[in-house]
Amino acid sequence: MKVKYLIPIMVIVLVFSFGCTKKIAVETTTTAIPTTQTIVETTAPPITIVETTVMVTETTLDETKDYWAQVGVIGLKISDLLGVFGQSSTDVGNGAISISEYKEDTGIFIKGINNCYDIFLSLDVPEKFEKPHVLMGTAMDHFTNMTVYLQQFIDTDNSSDMTDYLEKASSEMDMATEYINKATEQYSKLK
Repeated sequence: MKVKYLIPIMVIVLVFSFGCTKKIAVETTTTAIPTTQTIVETTAPPITIVETTVMVTETTLDETKDYWAQVGVIGLKISDLLGVFGQSSTDVGNGAISISEYKEDTGIFIKGINNCYDIFLSLDVPEKFEKPHVLMGTAMDHFTNMTVYLQQFIDTDNSSDMTDYLEKASSEMDMATEYINKATEQYSKLK
């Protein structure tokens, strides 16, 4: 059974597992007897609820869980990398670390983003996640573009070029963040 049918079927199973009551119209009949009047009420037999087990092929369920886990790993890694890189950027701006230390931190950031991109490219995407996955892919492309500019920043000693590369990297990061937010919104709808 396809995963797209899983949620509606699970909702039905949950409703039935918590029990349900249904009001049934009860027909009353009146029988006239010459000296007395008797009302006979009939009731419908109790409703029997049969629990149904929905079988989802393990492969599909496992693939979906694996996909969710990998997307979560990517999100957490990117968040951590951006936090560390942001702190490093603040530190170099405040003079707390040197440009060479900042370039080392930038190199670590590049490797981390490339690692996340490799994980992303290796994902098997369940059909229902195609739309947010495409948005996430666009975000990952912008992160990859960002790393190209950051590598150029590392490779140059010209301060004017450094500034230019950092501005371009910052612009790519803004675009990546925009697409990550769009993807996150779509993923949330599919939970």
